[in-house]
Amino acid sequence: MLAVGSWQLAVVIGHWALGIGHWALGIGYGIGHWALGIGHWTLSVVEVCQSIWQITKNQ
Repeated sequence: MLAVGSWQLAVVIGHWALGIGHWALGIGYGIGHWALGIGHWTLSVVEVCQSIWQITKNQ
């Protein structure tokens, strides 16, 4: 009985550790993609400003 109990405990601890791992990965990916989103948004704003500047300069 003790062997079964400790095996179940090992499984529970394993799943708990995996949960923590995936949670950390989720946060990591979330922050990474958020930063990428900010980067792309900034680039698009810069491109719009450059094209507006080109249009006004050419007139």
